[in-house]
Amino acid sequence: MVFLIFSNCGYTPIYSEKNFNFNLNKITKKENTRLNSRVVKNLKSFSNKDNKNKIDIEIDTKRTIVIIARDSKGNPSRYEMTVTISIDMIHRGNKTKQRKFSSNFNYNTNTNKFELSQYEKEIEELLIQKIVEDCIIYLSKIKK
Repeated sequence: MVFLIFSNCGYTPIYSEKNFNFNLNKITKKENTRLNSRVVKNLKSFSNKDNKNKIDIEIDTKRTIVIIARDSKGNPSRYEMTVTISIDMIHRGNKTKQRKFSSNFNYNTNTNKFELSQYEKEIEELLIQKIVEDCIIYLSKIKK
């Protein structure tokens, strides 16, 4: 039913077409971490190799988890996860300013540590996807 509605109204997903006005020519990581590798993989999928607007970027990604509430016994009951991506861009051979993108999410603890760990991985992935979308929007606005 939903497919029929969207197929007849001209709906197209925002990032489905490779019509981005930039080419991520070179993506380097300040550190070789799992988090940086996941961000690079997500960013590469949005690069338009046919575009002459070449941008080189260097990324550094950080994840922090802080306790924002405790129960009556002093045990953590609520956390906040923040993912921050710093991007240094080189456009037309000139280093441009550094840009930071950040997103956070609050969540409750879980007595089952394995389930809590799995939940944190899911949150991390969602935060990365949101930040990558923000990066893509920003990179799309850079003029040739």
